[in-house]
Amino acid sequence: MAKTKETLISENVDATCFKPVKHVVLLRNDTSGTTILDEHAVCLVELGSKHIVITVPEHSCQASHTLTLFLLKYPLKTKIKALPVFGRHIKSALEVMGKVVNIIKVKDSKLWSLEIEFTQYDQLQWSKLIKVYQKRQNSINKTIRIGKGNYV
Repeated sequence: MAKTKETLISENVDATCFKPVKHVVLLRNDTSGTTILDEHAVCLVELGSKHIVITVPEHSCQASHTLTLFLLKYPLKTKIKALPVFGRHIKSALEVMGKVVNIIKVKDSKLWSLEIEFTQYDQLQWSKLIKVYQKRQNSINKTIRIGKGNYV
């Protein structure tokens, strides 16, 4: 019977494990004309191939509103004071437009969870973003498997 090579958690943990994979999400509600510029107000919950789920302060929008999201690398080097009305004017931002298809009040908070289906977005850039998060999740899963004794 072949013996399985044991792998220690310490062999798979380095400084990159603690570097956050995070983006700042700024929001423009194209239907109402309002914006959310606070880099901590919008949180990513789920990334799908043609949708995103985020949390926002309650009453930020309504169902079927059209939103433009600007995803920027965290942390912001400079505070964004205004969002462009049209076009890509924020350097290094990934912009996606979509319609709010579902709103759920987050229990015991003043937040809403929004599901947004994309209407306009750069599929290649969006796929690259998803891969960044998938790579980190796979690394976490691998470390957990090793910690449980399921060797790679």
